[in-house]
Amino acid sequence: MNPEQLIPQLVIYMVVLLLAISAHEAAHAWMSDRFGDDTARLLGRVTLNPVAHTDLVGTLLIPIVGFILGAMGGGGLPLIGWGKPTPVNPLRWRNKDLAALYFSALDIGLTRRDKLRFLKGYFQQPLRQILREEASLLAWLEGKANKLYERKQRYGDAL
Repeated sequence: MNPEQLIPQLVIYMVVLLLAISAHEAAHAWMSDRFGDDTARLLGRVTLNPVAHTDLVGTLLIPIVGFILGAMGGGGLPLIGWGKPTPVNPLRWRNKDLAALYFSALDIGLTRRDKLRFLKGYFQQPLRQILREEASLLAWLEGKANKLYERKQRYGDAL
């Protein structure tokens, strides 16, 4: 790849990577804040601003070097990157185990069935009883998920 093509491709790649990392880390911070831990919010991490989430090595150095080596045909590093870890204090979560499940599910996309299996296994009670006792929290979480789904339907992947 010649330099005239390399620079525009690198810029596009870095913009997409910065937005993806920022959205990912902001989602962790937002979810933790919803469960009662305001650590990330107080540190200004519930934002899509890439400055708050940029790690010099993981967000800039390694992705740029990997991209350039790959473009030069050397194979090089895979196109990977990471941001600053979101500061979280699980001890401040109101419902720690359920919060941990939803906090982690941002990365792996658990289904409703997976979440119900977790609830049944954790509480060791009939699922109907769990759903009745935790109805307000689960309804709130479902409402948030539906809003995100509607937003994705409206705006596509440009969240």
